[in-house]
Amino acid sequence: DAREMALLAYFGALPRGVRGLPPSSRGYASAPWQAAISRLLREPPLAARLSELEVRLLHQPPLPEGELLRSLNAAVVGLAARGGEGEADECLGLGIVRAVDPASESLLLVTPVPPAALARAAVLLRGSLELPVALLQPTPLTPASPYLGANALRGAGAGNKQMRSRNNIKRASTPRG
Repeated sequence: DAREMALLAYFGALPRGVRGLPPSSRGYASAPWQAAISRLLREPPLAARLSELEVRLLHQPPLPEGELLRSLNAAVVGLAARGGEGEADECLGLGIVRAVDPASESLLLVTPVPPAALARAAVLLRGSLELPVALLQPTPLTPASPYLGANALRGAGAGNKQMRSRNNIKRASTPRG
């Protein structure tokens, strides 16, 4: 809860005077939460060319190119400037990847990092920080995220139907010894 509140505060999506997250997802429908989240959603995203950025995955094995781009969509990323030879990269702040467009090899990013500092960003760090659940809730500007809803997958595709029981399949017996 503390990490999620810190991220919401960092991105300006935490209502003033709030000391904790709502006990259920319905709490995000209250006027103060809706106003704070809508403020963030109204922020114009900044466009960045993927060819000008190095993407590094932290805490996970390398991904194929197509999967790498998908993993960035709706992700919280670190923004860093390359350090000199033998120096560590300089962390400039965090951003949320609002969208990735593989065709134009660009992404849309929302961040509170000032433009002058952001101009130095050359590295996107994709770690294990998750997008706060509050940002996946429905607002007057957006529907609910498909990741949170029942029956979100309505068309063709894996996982769009209820699982069926397969009682007719016998388990293989293994000798105990």
